[in-house]
Amino acid sequence: MSNFFNSNVKSFVLRSGRVTSAQKRAIRSYSRFFCVPFSKKELLPEKVFGNNNPLVLDIGFGMGEEIIDFSIRNPTKNILGIEMYKPAIGNLLKNIYDKNIKNIKIVEYDAYLVLNYMIPDESIDEIHIYFPDPWPKKKHIKRRLLDEEFAEIIARKLKNNGEIKCATDNSNYADQILSALDKQKCMQNRNDRYGNRPKDRTTSKFEQKAFDNESKIYEISFQRSN
Repeated sequence: MSNFFNSNVKSFVLRSGRVTSAQKRAIRSYSRFFCVPFSKKELLPEKVFGNNNPLVLDIGFGMGEEIIDFSIRNPTKNILGIEMYKPAIGNLLKNIYDKNIKNIKIVEYDAYLVLNYMIPDESIDEIHIYFPDPWPKKKHIKRRLLDEEFAEIIARKLKNNGEIKCATDNSNYADQILSALDKQKCMQNRNDRYGNRPKDRTTSKFEQKAFDNESKIYEISFQRSN
């Protein structure tokens, strides 16, 4: 594990945050049921979820508002959430249990490594990356998740006609995401540039903060086409 944290992995920076007593209880009580340990072996979705339903990745699900709402509205889709933030994981686990949700599993690890090692090529139907940390300072831009390297991984992991959906309120990051995905020959922008906000997506606290600040939100959607 020490080698991992000393490596050049860049898709997250560990954040401190207070884990509430309820979140601690959820992690202690429910992790064994809903969390999938990181492994350098490919994950078999049908074994993890017990069915062959379409597989959706939610990368960096935050406090879980969107992933919970999406799972309830889409009970015939399997959702694999990837997150490193302990309070977020505890909060999601509590909601999964309280709401009796059957179609969410969680991997607590770095998204680069999860996709590279655990996710088979051409196995994902949808990827959601909503309001990733924009790292607005110039010296921190290299920490952004969705760069050209990560876009290449996404292009490999999506099925034909699979889709990635992103949203950010940072214009510079939006341009970077658009450019990175545009460079993948098999990926097609579903809009001229940016799209409209999906009416059925619930509002997370990050999106509400953008609304409160009257920030423009950039919606990005690309589809893989062989």
